[in-house]
Amino acid sequence: MTDERPIQTTSTLHGDNPQNHPNASVGISVLLERISVLRNDNIALQEQIVQNVLQFQQQEKQTDEMLEKTLRHLSMTNDNLTIENNNLKEEVSNLKHQMNRLIEDKNQLQKENNILKQQVNDLQGNNNFPREETKKNLN
Repeated sequence: MTDERPIQTTSTLHGDNPQNHPNASVGISVLLERISVLRNDNIALQEQIVQNVLQFQQQEKQTDEMLEKTLRHLSMTNDNLTIENNNLKEEVSNLKHQMNRLIEDKNQLQKENNILKQQVNDLQGNNNFPREETKKNLN
C-alpha cells in the first residue's frame, strides 16, 4: 500500500518555512538540475539501447544469412560426397566381381594345366620319351 499523505514542502526539519533558509532554494535548484541531467542521461541511454538493439538485429541477420549459406554449402558438399561414396562402393563391387572372375579363370587355367601335364605324363609313359627332353619342350 502506498502512503497517500500529502508531501509537506512548507516546513523543514525544524518546522521553519523553506523561504527563511536561502540554502533550501539552492538545494532544490541543485536537485532540479540533477534531475534534468539524469533525464538527459536517461534519454541518451535509451537512444544507445535503441542503437544497440538495431546493431544487434543487423548482426543477427548477417549471422543468420552466413549460417544459411554455410548450411547450404555443407548440404551440397554432403550430397556430392554421398554420390562419390556410392560410386566408389559400386566400383569396389565391380572390382570384387572382376577379381572373382579372374580367380575363376585362374582356377580353370590351373585345371587345364594339370590336365595337360597329366596328358604329357601319359604320353611320356606310352611313348617312352625321355622326361628331360619333354620338360625342355614344354618350357
